[in-house]
Amino acid sequence: MIKKKDIYDKIVHALSIFIDEIETKAKNNLLDDNVFSEDFIKDLLNVCMGWNLVNLNEDVNGFPGIDLGDKKKTYWCSDNIY
Repeated sequence: MIKKKDIYDKIVHALSIFIDEIETKAKNNLLDDNVFSEDFIKDLLNVCMGWNLVNLNEDVNGFPGIDLGDKKKTYWCSDNIY
């Protein structure tokens, strides 16, 4: 039987690789994965947190400074986790 710790470790490892690849590619101006990840992260947060985020770039292409939003609630997120 898989333990919660094993599942947690696998998720953390996969997300760490995901973040590292996104950051490395972005430094080389390869932004395809960044655009794809907007919807992936939106869906992940909606499922995990019970939120109703939408991709703001669907309404306004290249929405300035913000990629995800909720039309009814306000959430604060930061990519500065260090």
